[in-house]
Amino acid sequence: MSKNPRAAGQSSSRTPKPPKPVRPRDVPPPSGPPPAVVFLVPLIAAAGLDKLVPWPIPGDHYVRLIGAALILIALPIMFWASGTQTKHRTTTKAWHEADALVTDGPFAFSRNPAYVGDVIWYLGGTLAIQSWWAAVLLPVVLVAFHFLVVKPEEDYLAARFGSAWTEYASRVRRWI
Repeated sequence: MSKNPRAAGQSSSRTPKPPKPVRPRDVPPPSGPPPAVVFLVPLIAAAGLDKLVPWPIPGDHYVRLIGAALILIALPIMFWASGTQTKHRTTTKAWHEADALVTDGPFAFSRNPAYVGDVIWYLGGTLAIQSWWAAVLLPVVLVAFHFLVVKPEEDYLAARFGSAWTEYASRVRRWI
């Protein structure tokens, strides 16, 4: 006698297999604009807008010097973050697969230290070009950055690293 229910004229009552659980390696990284572009494009747009409709930040060369100082402060923060990621042999690019959850170095103080550097860099750029337009655009840039970069990246890391991410996110602030 055949054990196949269809061969015996019986109806098949197959129960569907439950969906395969998502393993960390099965989670694709998010996609979106490169993080630096989200800051750079508005800063360039502000400089262009300032040429058409000037709205200068007063202060002559002192303001530019403060801007340059902020940029010089931002760069080591960004390099420290990427160096720490490299030390852990994981990607430094936002839209590539992460091989490790980095929680030391600058990541012990901020979940997004390179992005903190980006914000400081943008503020420095704002002062360097002496444009109120760039300052006015910053809140828009930050909201766009949150939804285009930070949120998808953190959702990916939560799916990729599970409870390790949850524990890390509960003790380390997103920014500072």
